[in-house]
Amino acid sequence: MIIIDASIAVKWFVEEQGRDRAEAILNQIKGRPTDFAVPEFFYIEMMSVLSRLLESKTQLDQTTQDRFDLGLVQIRVGAKLLTAAGQIAMAYKLSGYDSIYYLGAYIGYTLCFKKSSDELRILLNCDQV
Repeated sequence: MIIIDASIAVKWFVEEQGRDRAEAILNQIKGRPTDFAVPEFFYIEMMSVLSRLLESKTQLDQTTQDRFDLGLVQIRVGAKLLTAAGQIAMAYKLSGYDSIYYLGAYIGYTLCFKKSSDELRILLNCDQV
């Protein structure tokens, strides 16, 4: 599973350096969306940035719908994930946001979600969910 950072996704909607590579990633996502994941706050980060960069509310509304329509796996941010991310943030002097992206990438290949729980389940065999 590949974790997508908001700084990459912004380039899907705004002309910035690196946009060609970001669009190539977007095309991969469209082909296999469940191979890609984002922390649940990704959508809030995107709204925060794009609300300053886009020219109209209509554009902002459309980009919001476009992001949800991609079908990315959402990493639920619960107490266990926040605790682990906090330890990483302190140890490596990262922001809390960056530590969650880092942790998601580090364990991403084993991420599974149990629909009845608010907590992230990390399992060796996703069939156990």
